[in-house]
Amino acid sequence: FMGETLIDRSTVNFASQLTMARRYLSRGELDRAESKYRNILARDSKNGDAYHGLGLIAYQTENFTHAIDLIRHALVHQPDDIEAMNNLGTALNAAGRYKEAEVVISEAIQRRPDYPEAINNLGSTLRRLKRRKEAIDVFNRGVKFAANFKLLRMNYARVLIEVRQFDEAISFLNQHLEQESQDLETHFMVGLAHAYANNFEAARDCFTICIQLEPYDVESHFRRGHA
Repeated sequence: FMGETLIDRSTVNFASQLTMARRYLSRGELDRAESKYRNILARDSKNGDAYHGLGLIAYQTENFTHAIDLIRHALVHQPDDIEAMNNLGTALNAAGRYKEAEVVISEAIQRRPDYPEAINNLGSTLRRLKRRKEAIDVFNRGVKFAANFKLLRMNYARVLIEVRQFDEAISFLNQHLEQESQDLETHFMVGLAHAYANNFEAARDCFTICIQLEPYDVESHFRRGHA
């Protein structure tokens, strides 16, 4: 067989099965995804991707303890999988095990310092631990290279508001609105910052913009009426 490339068909089949399982998972077809992942494990009991996928299904069904166990099992077989590390941190947070989450998410960031999902996760974990100054430092580091990651941006603004750094939050969010003027959630967050800072007229203006963007947004109507 010189000059030819032999294909390991079992490997190709596993890859195909994983692709299908992930597709089902992304569509919310959890039963089909679970069936695919379990079929893979029946043939390869050390397949970390399959354990990870089952862990994500357990997380989505709010079985957080089972999700933690499954993703930990995935990491036994794939110890360098930083996505699994970050998702383990997410599951630990959901279970209220914040200090454990901090450790595992920090390890993911140590391995990939520019991993925005993990940075957002760590900042959120520190916020839950009431270590808001540290959370601000983490979020601030993240937005410098991932400002377009909306969840990171909004969590950063939220913690700035919580520590009463209203001007900083407003300035930061307005920078984004210069690029995305139709972003309802960002206008709403600016409105909240103004309201908490007792800038009620500015807050009403922000909530009015929200209503113009989404006329049936109940929360914006409520906030404008109470600003």
